[in-house]
Amino acid sequence: MSLNAIELASFALSRFIHDTEDLAKARIKPPPRELRNHALQELRDIKPVTTVNAYDGQKAVRYDWRDSKYIAIPFDLAHQKLQLLDDSEDGLEYLSAEELPEAISLYLIRALELAPIYGNELTIIDEIISPAIDGEDGVELTAILRYLQKYSVIRISEASIYSSSPTANHLVNYLITFQDWAVSSPLAESSLQTIRAIFHSDKDHLIGRNLFWALESKSPRYGFLECYRTLEFLFGFPRSKKLLDSLKKIGKASLPISEMELARLCSNELGWRLVERDALTNLLREYADYRVDPFNELADNCEFFSKLRLAGPVKATQITHYAEMLYKIRNQTVHQFWPDEELIVSHDDYVNLADFILGCIFYFYDKYFQRIT
Repeated sequence: MSLNAIELASFALSRFIHDTEDLAKARIKPPPRELRNHALQELRDIKPVTTVNAYDGQKAVRYDWRDSKYIAIPFDLAHQKLQLLDDSEDGLEYLSAEELPEAISLYLIRALELAPIYGNELTIIDEIISPAIDGEDGVELTAILRYLQKYSVIRISEASIYSSSPTANHLVNYLITFQDWAVSSPLAESSLQTIRAIFHSDKDHLIGRNLFWALESKSPRYGFLECYRTLEFLFGFPRSKKLLDSLKKIGKASLPISEMELARLCSNELGWRLVERDALTNLLREYADYRVDPFNELADNCEFFSKLRLAGPVKATQITHYAEMLYKIRNQTVHQFWPDEELIVSHDDYVNLADFILGCIFYFYDKYFQRIT
């Protein structure tokens, strides 16, 4: 459906003009006569794709324009963060609002439902309302944008992993992690980078809100718990993968179901229940087969694991001890035991535990899960 310039202009004006009669008279200054057909064509070339509802009610829009793909987000990427995006080699190019044609700015005001940022009331009247209603040509769109919520536009290159993503939900969440208001947790910088990497991988079956709750938690204790909850979601994965592999061998054909969907069916339809400690052990055992360094870093930095360093061939009993200790810390974080029976887990212990768990989460999503299609 083509976009209507009059309707878009009316919406932009309605951010500041609420009287129906005044709104009917108000106008946004049009382009010079010789450029009007060009401006209308710019508007016609906008192809809305989808609206993305990301974390904390953040609304973003995916749209195409003249053979390129874009994502617009309702916040301004802080200047100091842009270099991180430029250096990330993920096929994302930041565009400032000043670089955008007016037609796209007009479209984004409505698409993002940009809220007014009210300054002095007399200033709003002088700079927007009076020129719009009483001015000879109408109000400049730049004047309206000056008093609206800031936004950012990202061009997605064809080489980007997000180019084929239909929702761009994880891309928006990835961009949110560059905002100071979304990251207030005392978790380690390496944890933030791992969470960015998890979002960046754009994988299916990811509960992103848990990761944001970890990032915004004021206490590393609760940050650890949200990371554990994210790992907990994967507990059924190893067994369901083995079951699915066996079924495929029996049927000698692929089955159109993912391991996570099969785990859900086994739980909901067959009533299968996991033993949490065993499930955690299974995950950690495979993670240790992949890499022992995270286990030894945890042993070096968290006293509860100091006697559990892994060297040479990893023994099943060693991983069981890791899982038992991690599960014990999780339990006393969730449940209240006798105080004199609890482990004294420090601020730094929780930080290191969260970092370890996030590495495990990234490994499983990166290795086994499909990109969103």
